[in-house]
Amino acid sequence: LSFLATAGNGYTGAANLTQVQITGGIYATGTLNMVDGKVDPVGTATLTLAAGEKALVIPMAGQPTIAVTCTIDGKEFTASITADTMPSLLAGVEYEITLTVIGQEAVISSVKEVPWTTTEVNGGTIY
Repeated sequence: LSFLATAGNGYTGAANLTQVQITGGIYATGTLNMVDGKVDPVGTATLTLAAGEKALVIPMAGQPTIAVTCTIDGKEFTASITADTMPSLLAGVEYEITLTVIGQEAVISSVKEVPWTTTEVNGGTIY
């Protein structure tokens, strides 16, 4: 999951996203069966991401509501990602979620599926 912010109608700020907290709707941990590739998920998590950070989450077929609390231009906003907006979390897909500030509220304006990219690493580190 990655998050972006934009300024919509009636908002004059720069839409500078500095933090996102996501609560509920994502698994906290899981166990991977290396033979069949299935994940046995456990619990729900709360994640806090700084600007530009991404969350790697366990895929899930059914998508409950994810509560989003974000800090944009130093102000805290809340929004929800529902099954209507993002019906599942598929393996191999990055979800780019755009928050648009309209007047005094932030809304989930889009959820874009971005193909997962791989990078070959030969003894190095990817940042």
